[in-house]
This record gives sequence, structure tokens and C-alpha cells, in this order.
Amino acid sequence: MKIFLYAKAGELLGKKLERSIKMHLPKVEMEIYRRINKLSGRLTEPIANISIAILLMTSQEDLKSILSIQSLFQDIPKILIVPDRKAETIALAHQLRPRFLSDINSDFDEVTAVLKKMLKEHSYHFDDNPS
Repeated sequence: MKIFLYAKAGELLGKKLERSIKMHLPKVEMEIYRRINKLSGRLTEPIANISIAILLMTSQEDLKSILSIQSLFQDIPKILIVPDRKAETIALAHQLRPRFLSDINSDFDEVTAVLKKMLKEHSYHFDDNPS
């Protein structure tokens, strides 16, 4: 099981989300991408096992950039974190068909709880008590 985390370069929220995932799921393999071209390049390569994408969008422009490569995410379950709850943002976000949708003002512990549930659905075994 592999997690693809996209959080734009320089975003403190991305670092916070990364720390939260590593704290709650220390044994899960995670690839972190800060630039959309690097992420899209990786998604064109073969992926050996089931993956989950976590996409942190801090602006409408970032969300639109991800939408431009949405075909690369077609078979990958997604957790999407959007910049706000405006109707336009939510409508754009739903085009990606995320399994879970949150916003940047939400608690990242909720995101990691959903991630754990998604991993369990795929029979991924991990230690619930990180040391």
C-alpha cells in the first residue's frame, strides 16, 4: 500500500498533514510531491500495489491544476482537502470524485482516521500503537 501526498511547495499545512500521517501511520509507505509536474510524472509510471492519493489544495488555482491531470487519478482512491467550502470550490472538487472531502480548516486527525479506514478496507495491516 502506498500513499501519494500532494501538498504544494512552501505550504506549512502540507508539512502539518505529513506529520499527522506519519504520527498515526508510521509504517505506511508515502511518496510526497510538492510540484504538480512531479506528481503527474509519477502517476504515469506503473504503480505496483493499491494506492491512495491525498491532495491538499490551498487555492482554487491549485485545485484547477489537479483537475487538469484528473485522468491520471482515475483508479486511485482520493482524499481531497480544499481551500474553502464555497459552492464553486465544492463543485470543482467533486469532479475528482474523492472518497473523502475536507477543507483546510478541518482537523487533520479526521483525515488520518479516514485514511486508516480506507487502508483497512484494502486489508492493509498496520500497528495501531506507533512507538
